[in-house]
Amino acid sequence: MTEGATDYLAALVLRRAELVSQRDTLIALTHQIVDHRNHHLSEIVSPEDASWAAWDRLGDDALGISPSSQGVLLGLLLDIRLRAATGGKAGLPELIRTGLERHGKLVGYTSEQLEKLASDVAGTSQASFFESHVRGAKRLPWDETLPKAGLVFNWFMWKVKDPHLRGVMDGGLLVVGPLAEESRLYQAGLRPGDELMYINQNKVKTPDDVDRVIAKLKPRGRLRLDIRHNKKHRTIRLSLEDDVALVIPVEEKNGLILIKSVPPGPLKDAGIKVGDNLEKVDNRRITRTTDVVDALRRVRKGRTLLTYRRLGKRKKVKVKAPQRFYWRGSMQVDPAATDETKKILKGMLGEG
Repeated sequence: MTEGATDYLAALVLRRAELVSQRDTLIALTHQIVDHRNHHLSEIVSPEDASWAAWDRLGDDALGISPSSQGVLLGLLLDIRLRAATGGKAGLPELIRTGLERHGKLVGYTSEQLEKLASDVAGTSQASFFESHVRGAKRLPWDETLPKAGLVFNWFMWKVKDPHLRGVMDGGLLVVGPLAEESRLYQAGLRPGDELMYINQNKVKTPDDVDRVIAKLKPRGRLRLDIRHNKKHRTIRLSLEDDVALVIPVEEKNGLILIKSVPPGPLKDAGIKVGDNLEKVDNRRITRTTDVVDALRRVRKGRTLLTYRRLGKRKKVKVKAPQRFYWRGSMQVDPAATDETKKILKGMLGEG
């Protein structure tokens, strides 16, 4: 956790030095919050387990999820909790300072040491937070915590596969961000730098307008984008399919496609083991790692059939492929924030 927490503090330093605006700081944190909630291991692998694995195996994502990324978000939540408990007098910087005074320059802190530091700084027990979100993997409590700092998160749940329609507001228009050439939007004619004016005939005033419209779509729902490309108006139409919450981590060795890791979930439940040689997903033969990605794109919700070899014997197993939901949203200053919560936000990020 501490690696990510210091990354969070570094972002605050840039903000307080006015090298980054409050808006851009909130946008950067928003991206990390959304990415974490959409990660298939976010409510399975605890930050403590991910951190120990990173140390043992010398890899930041040894268990498939980065403890540094988790630490940034825990740092934000803990900073708010400490400031709210102390009336804005102490936050994460004071916790780090107290830790250095008490323990010196340790290689790292145990979760128990951090819990004791946080409880002492806050003046109240932080045991439930650490048990649930540091040693445990319960969903991070954004809706309960952010309002304590005068912030609110607008959540939107998508029932369709993420089309990766992203952009930034510029002059009252949403300018489309980077697009992979293999993405459906790119293939339909959308390009980075295009100006999105309407989505399904709704005027786009903020990025939330895009997320809100897509959240209303059902699988195979139609999406209409009215854009301006090179000063010319164009209309792009496409349908959005559903997606499945199934990930198969593989690696190629000696011409074989081997299971690289088996995180808790459908693969583990089906008895798949590390080192199994994956041969087919449904009836699609797997000879390269990219074949797995292509095959999973075609899997529909329900179950999929995996064919693999273990110790020379071919085996087949049906694996659950539940529907996947995507989360989108934005973190903003709450218009209804009280003077007390505004004070906490100012202590964190400075003037708006």
